[in-house]
Amino acid sequence: MLPFQRGSTVTTQVRTVHRKDENGEQTTTREVVTTDATGSEHVYPFVPTEDGHEYVGEGEPSDLAVEAIEAWEDVEAAEGDDG
Repeated sequence: MLPFQRGSTVTTQVRTVHRKDENGEQTTTREVVTTDATGSEHVYPFVPTEDGHEYVGEGEPSDLAVEAIEAWEDVEAAEGDDG
């Protein structure tokens, strides 16, 4: 998991979850987990796409979740960069 913080009241982590579907095919989901000052956790699921990640949860993801997944993509791109 990669942690991201905004201020001192919210902690955000991105975790990668691998599961097998009913056909035995592996699926990968990136979950952005935000924890607020009261300890409440909120999970925002994204799936990897050719262009980044697509949110697959209900409603709209929080701005913080979008920022975290974009930051995660930047880290992933930097780690994959040979130059």
